[in-house]
Amino acid sequence: MNTRVVAAFLDERLGVDLVAAFIYGSVAAGRAGPGSDLDCFVLIKKPLGTAQMKLVKAEFGILQSGLGYVSDPDYPIELFTVDACHAVLGSDLLNQVLSEAATTGNVDPQIAEHDHVEVLRALLDHRIVVRDAPALDLLTTLAHDVLNRRPAPGQLRRTLGLDREPPIRL
Repeated sequence: MNTRVVAAFLDERLGVDLVAAFIYGSVAAGRAGPGSDLDCFVLIKKPLGTAQMKLVKAEFGILQSGLGYVSDPDYPIELFTVDACHAVLGSDLLNQVLSEAATTGNVDPQIAEHDHVEVLRALLDHRIVVRDAPALDLLTTLAHDVLNRRPAPGQLRRTLGLDREPPIRL
């Protein structure tokens, strides 16, 4: 995975608002196949306007296709502010999801697609760092703390689909 192309795209589209970014999911884990998308998680300083958000998503989808990946039409790129990620990791909804997962061994399929769960999964998953920043390290530590405060964090990792090796940094 050539991260320079992704980094150049993000630098050009987000400029000084770009905090950090990483590739996660099947590409980072070395399991990408012919139908894989390029999961890209981006931390930004402030929320993007609706028009800018649509443009960045559409253009990232085109970039993915150009790199040989199949873009997810609904989520071609994940863009979150640092503050939003902090709020997610302390949210009642995430606590409810983790409690349910710890108790039942399942996550409601509708809730599994929620941004709160995706933020946690992304921060705990394998990754290829495109742009690093202390804020990313802090959020990753918080995500691990959220999971490890629960009984049987290993079981929770399996339930969330994170039962592979811990995140890697390349």
